[in-house]
Order: sequence, then structure tokens, then C-alpha cells
Amino acid sequence: MKKLLILTFTLLASLLVACSGGEDEPASEQERQPNENENTELTGQVLEEDGVINGSVYTEEGKAIGTMILEASVNNERAEELANKYADQLKEEYPDSSVNVQAVKDGENVANVTRE
Repeated sequence: MKKLLILTFTLLASLLVACSGGEDEPASEQERQPNENENTELTGQVLEEDGVINGSVYTEEGKAIGTMILEASVNNERAEELANKYADQLKEEYPDSSVNVQAVKDGENVANVTRE
């Protein structure tokens, strides 16, 4: 009976260790995989902006969309400036599409710019 308990415990411990695997890398260190509708050139420009943590520029159902996640230190005026800058660029790139660019800081939408 003792051997059965030891064997069971050993198997459970082995399964727990095997299933836990290694820790995943944080998202910021993982290689970014663009979706098929993403404008990788403009997304790259957004990501290079000071204060931008993450973002994406893509098309969806006839709309051109830009999203930016900003560092907490970025003031709302700068957020609005960035959103307008990329809304204008998207409208140039996709003149027949409506455009929406949003900037989020600390989980709050601080800029929402549209171009028709």
C-alpha cells in the first residue's frame, strides 16, 4: 500500500512539473506577429514614437484603424497630437475609408480621432 501511495504521489508530482512547463516570456519580449490586415509600416512608426508602449494600424470592414497604448507619463495633449498625426496619415493612405485612431493611457481612452 505504501508503494502505491509513493508511486501515485510521484506520478502526480511528475505531471505537475511537466504541465507547468517553463514560464512564458512577457508579451513585450515576444516576437510580434502582425495580422493580415495590419499596415506594418505605419504600425512600426507608431511603435517608435516616444511614450508609446504598444499599438497597431490595420484595416477592417472598410475602416482604417489605429490604436496606441501610452505610458502614464504622456500628457493628454501629446496623446491627442499623436492620434491626429496618425489619423491624417491613415486618411492619406486610405482616402476612401473612414479612419479612427484611439490612444489609451492607464486603461482610459484619452484620444479618439475620426476622419470621414
